[in-house]
Amino acid sequence: MRKLMLVLLGLAMPCARAEDSDGRALLRRFNEALMASHSATRTLEAWCRDRHLAPAPRIVADRDLSVRIDADEAIRRRLAVSASEPVKYRRVALRCGQAVLSIADNWYVPARLTAAMNTALDTSDTPFGAAIAALSPVRVPLSVEEAWPATEPEAPAVLLRHRTLLTLPNGQPISLVVENYQKALLGPSAE
Repeated sequence: MRKLMLVLLGLAMPCARAEDSDGRALLRRFNEALMASHSATRTLEAWCRDRHLAPAPRIVADRDLSVRIDADEAIRRRLAVSASEPVKYRRVALRCGQAVLSIADNWYVPARLTAAMNTALDTSDTPFGAAIAALSPVRVPLSVEEAWPATEPEAPAVLLRHRTLLTLPNGQPISLVVENYQKALLGPSAE
C-alpha cells in the first residue's frame, strides 16, 4: 500500500525537464526522501547534514506560543477522538542552525503519548518526531502539494506542503500535521 501511495503521489509531482533548475531537482529529491521516511525530523537532519546547511545537523523546534488553532471536527475525525477528548496543538519552526526548513502545525492526542513525551513537547525545543520516536510512528501521507508553480522561475518562501497523519504501528492515529517546507531547504544560494 505504501509503495502504491508513493507511486501515486510521485505522479502528482512535476516530471523532470531539461529547463528545470537545480532547485526543482533538489525539491524533488527532498520530497522523495520524505515520502520514503517515517520521520520528518530524521529526514530533515539527514538533509541538513548532506547539504551542509549548518555546522551541526541538529533539528530544533522553535515553538510559536502565540498561535493556537483548535482541532475542528475534521481533525478530530482523523485522530479518532471524541469532541470531549483533549487534543493539543503545537506550531513550530523546524530549523537547522539558522535555516528554518519547515513550519509545522501539529494536532496530537496527549493521552496516546507517555508523560515524558508530553513534558518534552510542552517545555522543550524537541521536534515532535524526536519526542515520540520510541513509539515507532508511521507517517501516512494525506496530501502533498508543490507550492512552486512551474511558471515561476524564483522559488517562493514555501516550496512544499505535506498533510500527514502519524499513527502507532497498529494504525491508531496520534497526530495530524501540516508541514510547510521552506525555501531554506535549497541552501544559502536560494535565500
